[in-house]
Amino acid sequence: MEDLENNNEAARTYFRLILAFQPQSAIIATNLGYSFYLVGDFDNAESYLKQALRADPSFTRAWSNLGLVYIRQGNYRRALASFEQTMTTADALNDLGYFLMLEGKYEQAISLFKQAIDTSPTYFERAHKNLKIALASKIN
Repeated sequence: MEDLENNNEAARTYFRLILAFQPQSAIIATNLGYSFYLVGDFDNAESYLKQALRADPSFTRAWSNLGLVYIRQGNYRRALASFEQTMTTADALNDLGYFLMLEGKYEQAISLFKQAIDTSPTYFERAHKNLKIALASKIN
């Protein structure tokens, strides 16, 4: 709740207290990592998300959040690899492209959407829609 109300320092204090008693809690470590992500402290975010994954390598939210951290750090290969832990390659390419599009990186997003379409064994409607949006945004 504290993170939702932008009381990130209070949230991190609570998460650290709980983590001290439950050091193997992937959920708490992920929440703490995401709290750091919200304030732009990507090094600490990455550290706690990796701690979560050491506790539970199959924890999908930690993988997704780690992908977001890598995007903000500009490490798109690692972001893609993190997303691929929880989804198909086509979906991971599409999601990475979507986040890059949100950051205004249309050329990279367009390339990723095209790769997603080519990678998908079936027609990938979501990537086609995102591609159209990125192409239109690039023009404007």
